[in-house]
Amino acid sequence: MKSRFVRRIGFAIAAVSLLTAGLLTQMASAATPGFKQSKAVEVNTGTTASAALTSAATAGDLIAVQVLWSNTGTVTINDSRGDSFAAATTRTTWGTSWSVQTFYAKNIVGGTTTVTATFGTSLTDFAIVQVHEYSGIDKTNPLDGNVSAAGTTTTANSGNLSVTGTNDLLFAGGGAYGTLGTAPSGWTARLNTSGNRTYEKVATGAGTYSFSTSATGNRWVMQLVAFKADTGVDTTAPSAPATLSATAASSSQVNLSWAAATDNVSVTGYQVERCQGASCSSFAQVGTTTTATTFNDTGLTASTSYSYRVRATDAAGNLGSYSPTATATTQVASDTTAPSVPTGLNGTGTSVSQTSLNWTASTDNVGVTGYKVYRNGAQVGTTATTSYTDTGLAVNTSYNYTVSAYDAAGNNSAQTSAVAVSTLADTTAPTVPANLSATAASSAQVNLSWNAATDNVGVTGYKIYRGGSVLATTTATSYQNTGLTAGTTYSYTVSAVDVAGNESAQSTAAQATTPAPDTTGPAVSVTAPSTGTTVSGTVNVTASASDSGSGVHDVQFYVDGNAVSDDTTSPYSYSWNTTGASNGSHQLSVVATDNAGNMTVSATVTVTVSNTSGGSVPNPLKIMPLGDSLTQGGVNGSAPGGLYAPTVNGYRLDL
Repeated sequence: MKSRFVRRIGFAIAAVSLLTAGLLTQMASAATPGFKQSKAVEVNTGTTASAALTSAATAGDLIAVQVLWSNTGTVTINDSRGDSFAAATTRTTWGTSWSVQTFYAKNIVGGTTTVTATFGTSLTDFAIVQVHEYSGIDKTNPLDGNVSAAGTTTTANSGNLSVTGTNDLLFAGGGAYGTLGTAPSGWTARLNTSGNRTYEKVATGAGTYSFSTSATGNRWVMQLVAFKADTGVDTTAPSAPATLSATAASSSQVNLSWAAATDNVSVTGYQVERCQGASCSSFAQVGTTTTATTFNDTGLTASTSYSYRVRATDAAGNLGSYSPTATATTQVASDTTAPSVPTGLNGTGTSVSQTSLNWTASTDNVGVTGYKVYRNGAQVGTTATTSYTDTGLAVNTSYNYTVSAYDAAGNNSAQTSAVAVSTLADTTAPTVPANLSATAASSAQVNLSWNAATDNVGVTGYKIYRGGSVLATTTATSYQNTGLTAGTTYSYTVSAVDVAGNESAQSTAAQATTPAPDTTGPAVSVTAPSTGTTVSGTVNVTASASDSGSGVHDVQFYVDGNAVSDDTTSPYSYSWNTTGASNGSHQLSVVATDNAGNMTVSATVTVTVSNTSGGSVPNPLKIMPLGDSLTQGGVNGSAPGGLYAPTVNGYRLDL
């Protein structure tokens, strides 16, 4: 809790004592942590997973993230607002290779926020990111301790954690091979993503705490983290605006702009001070802004030098240091008469994000140039006509508008009385998602996809129904449903939701049947040559193979029972050089394997190899096997003329 007080000289001592005692009581009381919102996402492949919070996060809150993923690689967390995430626990590995770890970001920037987990190695099975926003948490040093445990019993227990704060936020979460149980007494269950759950409670005082719930399956993991409550004390002043510029817009106006200041909690506004002259020092406050870093100083004297300085303030009343001084001289006076104040301002809320204003024209001694339109005290636009449309507004929200007139010399009229105008409530549901398709990707997975829905404000996500019950939510237009039963038909529908919670009707149902396990081998046969064929030289051995289940993976060719070639592409063939085989009978066969690992051996084809050893030899040459007698003219074993008979390919020539 933040408090602010102003000491005034002349207060009685008793009054000062009472004020001081009240302030100390406020500062001593710590805030009570509170749950704001949560969001979960599950992915099965890749290296990142992102979850977008449904509503804009509040500045100064804490984001707690628990990540469960299917490998032992590291994970880092960041978000779209630039918040800094730290590890609340170390990574705990459970099962064979699954991991879990809890992270947090303190004193967040706030606004529309998407949290992204980035994994060091590609996912092999799944990743679950569970994001939570909490208020009332210490903005400087929130972590009060943590404990982790994993086991194989039917009860998941974090182990004991010693807590020092008086009303810490206790954040528990984990997973199981099956499903974690409901919240025990005193705890609140938050997210349930495929049986992996998160829980919370506010500690009743310093002491020892643990978390325990049932767990199905033969493995579980649990982490418990304590975050300290906000003490409610903010004594840190904002930084000084780094730059300040001053520009004379007319003879009576100087426009200022400066760099935004920063604060440990948040900057709530700026004080603008002015003095007359380039070297003046007697500054006095002339205006304030909320979060705007511009200010138009009007009603000034023509041809006069003015110096300015700006400083920031926060919700606790801490004032920052001054910006650098900036000086500007108003323009020479020509027309010093401002237009009359516009009259008859009225407005209507024309849509969930738009209002329309109109008014009666002002008059001027020279001529009205245009009108400035202010929303909640800050200028939002100008127009040369007597109407204005303000867009990009929040749904079902009231705004206060005023209008002033200005002339060519920069003279501005006073602003009109404020008129309150509200945008319309969002009661329109998104369109129904079209073209839902369901495709069985495997015996355990069905992939869904659909066309994006539209909405008058914006679609924030989709609900996926299986068998009439909500299965999951996603911001994408596709979803992978895993862990299914083979040979089973599943029916799905999808609806769209917007930020106001309006939900469309469900889409037309789409069905998919997961295939039964493939246990049948391919059909395979040798198609050429056929049994009984006599072959020679190089022969093209071909085979056919088909599989109605998972498909043919490869065909392996065998000659006489020995593997000689492997072909993975139809038509399947092998070029057999029979000259390396002996003449005579040989057996050909093939083995086909499908993508499920089933194998089939073909029938054997028997062929005869017949290759000659050379051309014919003219008489009187005779070819004899080596070792036979060579006879010529009654001489045994020698060629004519006493020469030995030559040999050719293992045969001797008988001359």
